[in-house]
Amino acid sequence: MLKDCLSKMLLTDNPFRITPTRRPTVWAGREELKQKLNRILRQSLIVSPSRLIVCLGDWGTGKTHAGRYFTHAENIKRIVEELRVKPPLPIFVTLPRPLKAGRAIMELYESILENITFDRLLNGVRKVFRQINNFYVQKGRSEEEALILTRKAFVEITESEDLAEIFIRLASTTQQSERLIIKKYLWGQESPTERGQLRVATSIDSLTAVLRALGAMFRLLTFYGEICPEPVYSEIFLWIDEMEGMLDLKAGDTVSILTFLRDIMDYVPNNLTVLLNITMRGAEIRDIEALLGPSVFERITEIVEFTEFINQELALNFVKELLNNDEFRPKEFREKCPDEFYPFTKEALHLIIERTPNLTPRRLNDNCSSVLEMACHRGLIKSVGDRIDVEFVREVLPA
Repeated sequence: MLKDCLSKMLLTDNPFRITPTRRPTVWAGREELKQKLNRILRQSLIVSPSRLIVCLGDWGTGKTHAGRYFTHAENIKRIVEELRVKPPLPIFVTLPRPLKAGRAIMELYESILENITFDRLLNGVRKVFRQINNFYVQKGRSEEEALILTRKAFVEITESEDLAEIFIRLASTTQQSERLIIKKYLWGQESPTERGQLRVATSIDSLTAVLRALGAMFRLLTFYGEICPEPVYSEIFLWIDEMEGMLDLKAGDTVSILTFLRDIMDYVPNNLTVLLNITMRGAEIRDIEALLGPSVFERITEIVEFTEFINQELALNFVKELLNNDEFRPKEFREKCPDEFYPFTKEALHLIIERTPNLTPRRLNDNCSSVLEMACHRGLIKSVGDRIDVEFVREVLPA
């Protein structure tokens, strides 16, 4: 059994993942890149203007892992505590590639909503409603006057009477059936009869409607001021993966996505950070502009480059940190290890690194995983004194 073999290697699991987990907690090596992304997130939490960041690199350089890592609430908890701000709302989605032309923008919108979740939206809108309504009640207004003023505030925040009505009802209703109709409306799935029950004129079924709806949600969830002194979230982090997929979209879908990226900053001018993962081998600035178009390109505030390991020591450090991370090697296992390279010899790891072309995290993980699993298959590690050595690597990992 693989688990039994790994326990002899003093590991709880194979640390060399080819694809990132949905909620990764492990960051190995590449400290400079981590600190750069940390700085970007910190700046977004400190200053209010919305920003557009591009994360650029070859396949397997860790962009998806970074996106998932930095949109996992536990991983940005320390930043939030240091800055003493409300936690942000992290959203990680992949650019849709719809089977039917004309569906890209709606599928992107639906992915964002699914990531937010209806419960978080419900609770967030309730908190904003409660604060604003309580403000006017405490100022001596009657309940009826307070509700009128709260509705007026919602219209100003959402910039839409229809959406203000929807969110006021969402915050106020106790009926599960009404909440379900509101959810269907926000997801663009309501029937004409249900839309009539909500007393709204139009559906969320176009690019403009999507921008208005998301803009209203994001502004509500990050709104603060005298009438609402405590925002639900300090910032929205919207991380979109696989943006190079636009090359496969139909022309109309490409235009919709680019227009969305251009205009979302206008709809949400504060407290929104959009990060785009773009995979391009040997990309240059002009390649990014060609993909995103000049109107989106000029909104980019920073480009973060994801590269291969530039030398063997950085690659070796990456492997060592994975092997000895608490998730894969808890303290009681580490205490039994002869050294930090176990179950490999240091020379064996150097050889794996030498035999890894295009030295990216993914390729290095792939080769280390292959050698580790082959060692398990052969029963190579029977006790702590046994090691995966250079000869074994030469045999199972040809040059």
